[in-house]
Amino acid sequence: MNRRAAVPSESKLIRATGLEVSRDRRPLVRDFSLGLGHEVVALLGPNGIGKTTLLEVLAGLRHPSKGSLNFGSELANTGALYSISARKRVGFVPQFEEPISGLSVRQSVAYAGWLKGLKGLALDSATDVAINKARCTAFANRAATKLSGGQFRRLLIAQALVHDPEVLILDEPTASLDPQEQAELKNLLVEAKSSTSVVIATHNLGDLPNLVDRVVVLSESTSKVFDSLSTFCGLDEGELEPTEALLQQAYSRAL
Repeated sequence: MNRRAAVPSESKLIRATGLEVSRDRRPLVRDFSLGLGHEVVALLGPNGIGKTTLLEVLAGLRHPSKGSLNFGSELANTGALYSISARKRVGFVPQFEEPISGLSVRQSVAYAGWLKGLKGLALDSATDVAINKARCTAFANRAATKLSGGQFRRLLIAQALVHDPEVLILDEPTASLDPQEQAELKNLLVEAKSSTSVVIATHNLGDLPNLVDRVVVLSESTSKVFDSLSTFCGLDEGELEPTEALLQQAYSRAL
């Protein structure tokens, strides 16, 4: 079952239609359709179901087996055009990454911007903006290898934001973070959605309250889209925030 989202079509920054996502020629996700506006969407599902692979397709790191991906009015679903369009318009934060030895935080962000084609004063300005957005200013001159887990995650987000993407995609962004770092990261992502679509894949149901606008559950090659966290939990809009027990029950029902 794949319910379409309720965001008006003219507000879509990115739209996936009928995507089939495969790994090693084995289909993982079939007929995936979703439009993204200025919002935070959580992608849930068991290990091995295809969450990371789907994120990589949306980020232009893999090609879909079938279907189309649109950025605004631009179709970008095949070959080099797909990868180029996606990488210009998407910022991707993988779950696992290593800092670049010998570079400071500022230099690491600038290097990411250079890889996206920024140069000169535009690169300097974009680096400063991304560092500020990701709340890295206090440690911008620190070696990237000397950061805490939360600080390094913010560095990765700054690198993903440096080219001012339309879509920010994060794979397990709160993994290995302590509760304070998780709260700070959630606040950062809530701020980011004012100018960017945000998609997070997570196993941590505690990430959902006070952050996500919609929930997508991947299960057995299908996807279910819930237009609000309340809908996901079976609550009426305006009721109290769902408890951890309610979230777990909702997740189990959706699988």
